[in-house]
Amino acid sequence: MGKLGWDRHVWEIPADMKSDSTKVYLVVKALFVLTSSSIRMSLLAFYLWLIKGAGRSTLTTIIYVCMGANAVLCIACCVADFLRCSPVSAAWTSPMPAGAKCINDGVTTMVAGSFLCLADLIVNALPILIVAKLKIPGRQRITIGILLCIGSLATLAGIVREVWIYKTLLATNDWTWEALPLWICAEAEIYIALVSSSAHVRQP
Repeated sequence: MGKLGWDRHVWEIPADMKSDSTKVYLVVKALFVLTSSSIRMSLLAFYLWLIKGAGRSTLTTIIYVCMGANAVLCIACCVADFLRCSPVSAAWTSPMPAGAKCINDGVTTMVAGSFLCLADLIVNALPILIVAKLKIPGRQRITIGILLCIGSLATLAGIVREVWIYKTLLATNDWTWEALPLWICAEAEIYIALVSSSAHVRQP
């Protein structure tokens, strides 16, 4: 990202580079939302597989509702991010065209991030209900429950990311210089989510 000005103060970035930098930033944000949503969807699909022998139940309905809500949230976050400016191109045009209007990027990112954290929390809380329905020995029930709940670490990473969203996009105007911890938190959250969502595979 250094080639796009993310290693210097925002006022030191040429206008043409700032435009390219903002475009990449918007794409990366969309990819983050798509990736985290895909991980949640895979976890929900795994939950369905775990309880497939239980037949249609309230828990099954809850999981399907979570799947639908996750898909809607993913689309809403991506669309809102690209349509926060009128005209749309004003989001990456520097300087901003006369008469253009934009919703504060820090506010939209903070709100979207809060909903994503809430989605993570709900998906990572479902194993409590799932393990309760599994007909397995107590010791194995505890082990599976712990493995499934490891995903809570991703929720904690998301909360830390929210803190840095505020510090980077709302508490300062020098967002390119202050953004490194935010990039690290976002990347760490994805890796933690991937590892935690795969942890159950190691359980025989």
